[in-house]
Amino acid sequence: MPVKVFTLFFLLATVGLSTASVEEKNPEFWRAQAQTTLKSALSRKLNTNVAKNIVLFLGDGMGITTITAARILKGQLENQTGEETVMTMDTFPYVGLAKVYSVDFQIPDSAATATAYLCGVKTNLNMVGLSAAAQNGVCRTQKGNEVTSILKWAKDAGKSPLYGQDLLPYTTLMYGNGPGHKIIDNKRPDIRSVDTKSKDYIQQAAVPLDSETHGGEDVAVLARGPMAHLFQGVNEQSYLAHAMAYAACVGANQQHCVSTTSYRLAESRSSAPHSSLTSVLSVLLGSIMALFLY
Repeated sequence: MPVKVFTLFFLLATVGLSTASVEEKNPEFWRAQAQTTLKSALSRKLNTNVAKNIVLFLGDGMGITTITAARILKGQLENQTGEETVMTMDTFPYVGLAKVYSVDFQIPDSAATATAYLCGVKTNLNMVGLSAAAQNGVCRTQKGNEVTSILKWAKDAGKSPLYGQDLLPYTTLMYGNGPGHKIIDNKRPDIRSVDTKSKDYIQQAAVPLDSETHGGEDVAVLARGPMAHLFQGVNEQSYLAHAMAYAACVGANQQHCVSTTSYRLAESRSSAPHSSLTSVLSVLLGSIMALFLY
């Protein structure tokens, strides 16, 4: 028994160790690296173009510690010590934090957080598309407390639906994992023949998992592209929908949008102008919910 305990202790101890490379032992290595980073930050220009597309990735359970663990694992799989690895998300120039609690609970669920991220309004636990004025389980409180999402704002602006390489459409919103994952004869189901408004409809999921994990810590928000500088500091997660809408010129706050005849024509038939620019805004969130907007 003592031998087993010693062996376990030895393994746990060595996991936390990393061997420094020769260059890392030289102070000039760190000074040069810092100067390169500083020059990059000083030369960075604000991108204030209008975003044509917005891609929002929400990583299930992907808090700060998970991102760190992923970075180390990636490096170790490449025969490095791991900590020095740079992931693609690490290269995003703007980073902030989002507070994810719901109005009535410290630890939120996917419903409340989805409403905050996409509708720009915090709500109660188990609530989707409703403000916190609605009560869980009391159906009569739904009327008058509905809130619209950035998906509705984008649709009003004339944004088109999404199709995969298999020429089958995706729902604009889908779960990262859950019971909605279905592959039949190596093909996804064609949702054009499915009533997605039915109370019995099970939302699409990308990965076949039966459950998901939730946490209550702040999550990282990493952004690049037009108006990416809006995603910095510590904010409520309900702020994200408004910032994304501002970047894409949909919804409210369109004073910064280019005023042209084509935009005015678009405004006459929708709540926001349609941009013809090719800029893309990417926002990557380490989140507590199994939600994937593609």
